[in-house]
Amino acid sequence: MTTGQVAKEAGFADPAYFCRFFRRETGMTPGEFRARVDGNHHDPRIMSIAVAPDGP
Repeated sequence: MTTGQVAKEAGFADPAYFCRFFRRETGMTPGEFRARVDGNHHDPRIMSIAVAPDGP
């Protein structure tokens, strides 16, 4: 998803405001976050819903 799509899904009307909010809360831009996590957006210590044995 693009940053604009993420902003919209999160309820932000303005993608620029979402970027400012994200940076204030995380200390990095959405792009920096995306580069740092390299596609892995969840805590590896927590089992993913997709692989949970009792999942949907």
